[in-house]
Amino acid sequence: MRRFLLALLWLSLFQQLAAAQVAPAPQVPLATQVQVRGADCALFPAEKFIYDIAGKNSIVGDSVTGRFTPTKQRVDSVENLLPMLLQAMVISPRFRGKERYYKKHLRPLPKNLKRYRRQYFGFYNSRHQPCLYINFFNPDSPYIKAFGFDWLLKTVLITDAGFMLDDSPNLWQVSFNLTTQQLYSFEF
Repeated sequence: MRRFLLALLWLSLFQQLAAAQVAPAPQVPLATQVQVRGADCALFPAEKFIYDIAGKNSIVGDSVTGRFTPTKQRVDSVENLLPMLLQAMVISPRFRGKERYYKKHLRPLPKNLKRYRRQYFGFYNSRHQPCLYINFFNPDSPYIKAFGFDWLLKTVLITDAGFMLDDSPNLWQVSFNLTTQQLYSFEF
């Protein structure tokens, strides 16, 4: 009888513990949020970095030899150049790809930059030049909202979302070489 009561007491205690909802500790943002030219930007520290799908230390085919934390001043210089450089890139003959998709979605990107939040990651390329990997995403996209990303804690990636069901560039990335002042490795 005593064992039965002891077992019942333990069972009651475990049920109470399981039923109690312990609020998780609030997560401290990893990235620093800054406003640059009206854009919401997250500057991720060097320790938090984006890797390719295989987990290798590379970004869109670019070898990474080191990392750094982007500064507001560096991001500001990129944001000043971004509309002009992006416009030059999307009208370049070697960029066009699928003409229908290009005309419908990519041509307006330079004019619609304010729609996108940005996540900035700093790295040094194979020539040891400082570069920024910029992840653009539309926070109003239902497909991005559905996954509940906290953009200051986690990189918003298409691999996390699995797929995007619409045909628009709600998520795209580009790298910027701070030495040459050029955009490269555009991905959407």
